[in-house]
Amino acid sequence: MVIHGTPITDLGECLETIHDLGTGWVSDAVRDVAGDLWDWSKNILGDLEKRIKAAKKSLEVCRRRALTSVEVAREQVLRHRLERLEEQWDIYWR
Repeated sequence: MVIHGTPITDLGECLETIHDLGTGWVSDAVRDVAGDLWDWSKNILGDLEKRIKAAKKSLEVCRRRALTSVEVAREQVLRHRLERLEEQWDIYWR
């Protein structure tokens, strides 16, 4: 491993080098990662929320249509999609 051009051969040396660099370098790295995770979370979760709302709306429209075998099959597919999206939502928040 190399930190700021200094080759590091073991964990103790790594920790010592990081300590010598000061907390700014490590805290900057942690802040950058936290920001990236926040952006990812916002984008993925926001998209997931939109897809859940759209799936619920499609399912409701399907349920209001005339009762035919085609619509029953379509409702099953839409319900399955909604269940999968809700599972993803639950997994995200665990």
